[in-house]
Amino acid sequence: MRVFRLLPFLFLLATVVSFAQTSSAAKPAPGFSIDNIDKSIDPCVDFYQYACGNWIKNSEIPADQSRWGSFDELHESNLKIARGILEKAAAGGPARDAVDQRIGDLYGSCMDEKTVDAKAVSPVQPELDRIAATQDKGALIDELARLRLVGGTSLFSFYSSSDLHNADQVIAYIDQGGLSLPDRDYYLKDDNAKMKEMQQHLVEYVTQAFTLAGQTPQQAADSAQTVLRIETSLAKAAMDRTARRDPKNLDHKMSRDEAVARLRPGPGDTVLEIGCGTGRNLIMAARAYPEAQFFGLDVSREMLGAAAASIARAGLSSRISITQADATAFDPVPLFGHAQFDRVMISYALSMIPPWREALERALDVLAPGGSLHLVDFGDCAGLPGAFKIGLRRWLAAFDVTPRDDLRDALEALSQERGLTCETRRWRRAYAVLAVVK
Repeated sequence: MRVFRLLPFLFLLATVVSFAQTSSAAKPAPGFSIDNIDKSIDPCVDFYQYACGNWIKNSEIPADQSRWGSFDELHESNLKIARGILEKAAAGGPARDAVDQRIGDLYGSCMDEKTVDAKAVSPVQPELDRIAATQDKGALIDELARLRLVGGTSLFSFYSSSDLHNADQVIAYIDQGGLSLPDRDYYLKDDNAKMKEMQQHLVEYVTQAFTLAGQTPQQAADSAQTVLRIETSLAKAAMDRTARRDPKNLDHKMSRDEAVARLRPGPGDTVLEIGCGTGRNLIMAARAYPEAQFFGLDVSREMLGAAAASIARAGLSSRISITQADATAFDPVPLFGHAQFDRVMISYALSMIPPWREALERALDVLAPGGSLHLVDFGDCAGLPGAFKIGLRRWLAAFDVTPRDDLRDALEALSQERGLTCETRRWRRAYAVLAVVK
């Protein structure tokens, strides 16, 4: 039954993508017990063995698990408790309220295997039809982006997590992905009998999935081999787990931090960020330059609300002033009490402002003599592989972000008109453009 939930992603991988693997649950073990402690060990010599020794002696890795620990036991125990709650809600009875009824009915419909089997592939047929209509790389990239936006799997991972340099910030991460088996070695170590066996199990499972979806046995077998071939290609390009243990290999933050680092305002200088968003850059800059004054504007009240909360948590409300304003037509005097600023910063905002040239001109209007404009935004991506460039552009477009391919030309023209100098630099194969105008 559950295989049909994976079919859209299996079909896409038959052309380019992979699916997620499920695993069975192990029996939950009892909760914490002081008997887990090995009191024969001196905790000052080996605290880990002291705290966990008896648990290690008395525990076995379940046959369906690749690793096992006390937190795995806790997770399995929580699953058992959740299942009990759901089954009680699904059982009905006069004591069940409206919320329990909705929970129980939803769980019951998910567990009604007879109905699910009767409907077969029909609930996911629209998704399969969309994938079947994918005939070229452009359509493929659109479908990959759509699956990512609706919660599906893809050729890469995209998630949020703590900034490696600032635990107060949660940032977006793009990482490798697309593998069904636990590690790249499962695809690449052909001299390992266990790895080859796991590859065969994957092919058998995927063949069954495609057969249930309506393919002939030969078609299903061919599709499964395509899945394995694509995932093997992804595995070859993936970083191995040993290399991933070094944080430097995973730490490639995009270039806005460099733009902030180049501000270098002097004591008492004023710094304005246009399109300040959630206040991340202002907070970083205020910490780096404690003697400068910082100001920010954004058109979004929601963004400013988040920025105000972050600034307050950072203890910087007295040094950072933010307000709502249009980047193309703002008067800084009533807003901030300053007509001009020693530094003006725009970070990945022009790509979200339709009249971006007007915003750029206004930024130069409020720049004080001897000051500098610091800008970073998406570039024309000329150095990126074609498919990746197209995919990035279409993914950005889903969030109303449009890279300005002629940004460098516009900056140089405006600088020449105003007698200023402009320094621009492409970053990461023109993924981004960094510029300083002064």
